[in-house]
Amino acid sequence: MDKTLKYNLLGILTVVFIFSIQFTFAQTKIDLKNWDMTKYKFINKEGNNVSISDFKGKYVFVDVWASWCRPCINKFPEYDSLKVLLKDKNIVCIQISIDAQERRWRNGMGFNGRITDQWFINGDTAFPDDLDIAYIPRYILINRKGRLIDPKVEWKTNKQMIEVLLRLKGI
Repeated sequence: MDKTLKYNLLGILTVVFIFSIQFTFAQTKIDLKNWDMTKYKFINKEGNNVSISDFKGKYVFVDVWASWCRPCINKFPEYDSLKVLLKDKNIVCIQISIDAQERRWRNGMGFNGRITDQWFINGDTAFPDDLDIAYIPRYILINRKGRLIDPKVEWKTNKQMIEVLLRLKGI
């Protein structure tokens, strides 16, 4: 077999191999529409086990953050004011840390004045893995039954976010 034919055959096999890998990954990607968010377990700052199911009947707005994430920390004042604006609505705001270590989460909470509604993944990476959390801050919206509405809520301004949230039925 001549060299050119060998290289062409090798190139074709490489392309076929790459497409087969991409097809396999595309087939295993989770469909997040209406995904059950109550299956994930976290711990709160008191060390108690908590879940989204604790808020059934209410919408849940989640701020995913980590102690090392400066953009997350910079967004805290807006998060706090959003939470105040929503206090009389049928929605709960929580922050879930994806820090690798509980110590870092606890230090981050104290250093940044995070007092309420703080949850930690507690070493369970199913939550960030299933939701493909490749960047933070990340905002997630969950319906009153604990099902995912939007895994990537875009938050430009509080005004825009309030408009998005107030469109929810029964808020």
